[in-house]
Amino acid sequence: MKKLIRGKIVNIVDEYTVILNLSEKDGVEVDMIFIVYEEGEEVTDSEGKSLGKIEYPKATVKIINVSSEFSVAESDQWYYDIPSASDFLDEYDPIAQYKRRVKIVDLSKKRGTEKKEKTKSEKPLSERIKEKRRENYVNIGDLVKSKTPVNNYT
Repeated sequence: MKKLIRGKIVNIVDEYTVILNLSEKDGVEVDMIFIVYEEGEEVTDSEGKSLGKIEYPKATVKIINVSSEFSVAESDQWYYDIPSASDFLDEYDPIAQYKRRVKIVDLSKKRGTEKKEKTKSEKPLSERIKEKRRENYVNIGDLVKSKTPVNNYT
């Protein structure tokens, strides 16, 4: 049976690189993609039955190294910082030199070991999701899950 591999971020190396508490024992392999997310409020149906919790995605990371106890992952998101069309006239490969990795960690702030107080907001769910998307930097303790299901290793 296939399942998602789930874990969390246990350390931050730099603005692009994090360490996960997942290893080869969990079925993690180099080049796997993981979604970093924050768990939000619980969703219930009209009868009060829990349907699960909202997951606010923050980033995607790609595994670059796997050990027997942990994995190292780096930002898997890119953007192009392209100045102007005139800069391309004399360049052999104009686009590649402007490719930049998206920072997933804000090193100017505390590394996220503090707990956030969760309160139910009066704002509509769509607004709360948009606000969470703006708070997309990764912190220690954020949850991760594999992008695609894998064979059950545990």
